[in-house]
Amino acid sequence: MPTVLILGASSDMAVAIARKFAENKYDIQLAARRPQELTALQSDLQIRSNISCSLYAFDAMNFISHEEFYRSLETKPDVAICVFGYMTDNEVAITD
Repeated sequence: MPTVLILGASSDMAVAIARKFAENKYDIQLAARRPQELTALQSDLQIRSNISCSLYAFDAMNFISHEEFYRSLETKPDVAICVFGYMTDNEVAITD
């Protein structure tokens, strides 16, 4: 079965993406700073779509950990999706 890795998996957009990939029979790897907050989503995806879903701790700001994070994945993903970013103060973002 193909596998998708979703980095920043706790966002609403990431959840919607995970659901769509699960519907299309992809195994899901959810990575977030607080993966324990994704256990309900993990169970829901597994039950509804009959796929495998695993959780991983991932801190995008800890650049030095990225290579080891990828090496530690038991299954390497066929697709990787990044759903995190940097958001500054809204007023600054409007003018800069």
